[in-house]
Amino acid sequence: MPVTEPAGVLDEPAPPTPNPNEIYPPTGAIDTYEAQLDLARRLKRGARAVAAYRRAIELEPEGSPALAELARLMLARSHAREASELAERATAVDPSNALAWVTLGAARQMRGDRQGARQAYKNCVKLGRGQYVSECRAMLR
Repeated sequence: MPVTEPAGVLDEPAPPTPNPNEIYPPTGAIDTYEAQLDLARRLKRGARAVAAYRRAIELEPEGSPALAELARLMLARSHAREASELAERATAVDPSNALAWVTLGAARQMRGDRQGARQAYKNCVKLGRGQYVSECRAMLR
């Protein structure tokens, strides 16, 4: 007797092939914090980069790199309040994140808070690590 497939098995459509340009593919194959952060960094700026950073933060709310980098993008778009909030979260999670400190300082400066900006730059010099510490030093001169 020949082997037959159960009814309906051959009639089911194949699952959709994920589009590699999609930020959230249905399979979830690249829907991890690391993958979204990498995607956002490759996109650099624009709405898709912002969406990828936001998704990375949804997946890892204490992801200091994504928080700081999204803060930098929001600052570049003149969204100083959101940039400040994101940078504050990033520095609370990782006080050595110099990008977050320099972004926080610039956001506060943009909002007219010179004293708060100066304190952020001081914290950057004292606690920060990486390439942005020199920018913080320059802002204190």
